[in-house]
Amino acid sequence: MLAEQEKYISDDLLATESDNIFHKIIAVAEKNKVLEVALDLIQYNAQLSPILEHVHKQVGGKLVVCHGEIMKGIRARDSEQREKSMVDHIESLIRAC
Repeated sequence: MLAEQEKYISDDLLATESDNIFHKIIAVAEKNKVLEVALDLIQYNAQLSPILEHVHKQVGGKLVVCHGEIMKGIRARDSEQREKSMVDHIESLIRAC
């Protein structure tokens, strides 16, 4: 999944769908129903699509780095690392807006 996201960024393609899939996998794996429902709402809200595309362009390669850090925390079963990685990810998205 991360390699696919890197391809989108290096090819300057839109990575929204790949990003949605990544977050959906995380939500299911972590049994996070709130994240699952939030993703569904975001995915099916046509008004948010242009905003998400803009954010993806602004964040670029940082997105893959953030996702990689989140995956490291999940694989290590390190809740502190997961939380820190998620906070860093969300903050980078906020700065991009």
